[in-house]
Amino acid sequence: MNSLKDLIVRTLTLWAALSTAAPLDNRATSRVIHTFPNPTWLENFAATKGGNFLTGAMGTSGTEAPLYVVDPLAATTNTTATLLYAFPGANSVLGISELEPNVFVIATSTASLTNGPTVGTSALWCLTLNSASDKGTPIVRKIADLKSAQLINGVTVLNKNTVLESDSLAGAIVSVDVKTGSSKTVHTDSSLAPNLTAVTPYGVNGIKYSAPYLYYTNTQLGVFRVKVDPKTGAAVGSYTKLASLDSPDDMAVARDGVVYVARPITGEVARVGSDGKVTVVAGTAGNEIWRGVTSVTLGRTFSDRNVLYGCTFGGFTADGQGFASGGRVVAVGIA
Repeated sequence: MNSLKDLIVRTLTLWAALSTAAPLDNRATSRVIHTFPNPTWLENFAATKGGNFLTGAMGTSGTEAPLYVVDPLAATTNTTATLLYAFPGANSVLGISELEPNVFVIATSTASLTNGPTVGTSALWCLTLNSASDKGTPIVRKIADLKSAQLINGVTVLNKNTVLESDSLAGAIVSVDVKTGSSKTVHTDSSLAPNLTAVTPYGVNGIKYSAPYLYYTNTQLGVFRVKVDPKTGAAVGSYTKLASLDSPDDMAVARDGVVYVARPITGEVARVGSDGKVTVVAGTAGNEIWRGVTSVTLGRTFSDRNVLYGCTFGGFTADGQGFASGGRVVAVGIA
């Protein structure tokens, strides 16, 4: 009963915080939830069952990959992001996806913000949040070292036994058995391919499974989807482009098939409708808190079900030689 009471209190408190802040109903009301020190490149993002957010940093100077938990009430209580766990043997947290309630699969790697990834350093982990608090010590186990991968970037859960991962430099999607750690390539279509001569050479980037489709972005080409087998993840339909977009990164898929796509270079979030129509829902000139947005997710509690959240790397300075701010967790209403 105490946990139920705590959940009710937390939901009412969050509703009050969102209500007393600028109402989240359009782009003009975007707000910052938390800003990390500069530089901090936040690369991926996921909501927990309790309404908090997991986000990981990329390209840190150390030898451990940090994963943080951020409370959306930080904007009103001045609390700080909490370091939840530091994964050894890497310096970057990349893909994050929920396997079951409060159990997440997380991809790590070693990468430099100036020189790119170190091939052969990708690994996949399983992290179970503390049952009493998202901020408590989690239970962590390594699923597999993915030494044949070039850069595991996005991660999505296919079923309770299988996750799919995007290898952005190989132009492939790989399935991994979360119990045994065995892996195999299941997609190598041309729509996944990288352009190794481009300034940003990555191909397939963000991926999300929303039955019966696997949605994915290609940094060079735009947003795609393909119908897949729910057990294996293999294609059972054609690869279809939903929209052409420059430099899309990670994304969120709503229940009605609408795709919200983070675009870090333009500092925007694009809404891609089922008809392929593209509109900007966050990030415009004069509203630059979305600069460098790398990933987005939808609120999952009653009080923030119509809120889109994002994480950023802070965007670049005008001369392109540094970061305009530390990475941020930001929010906007989409109803």
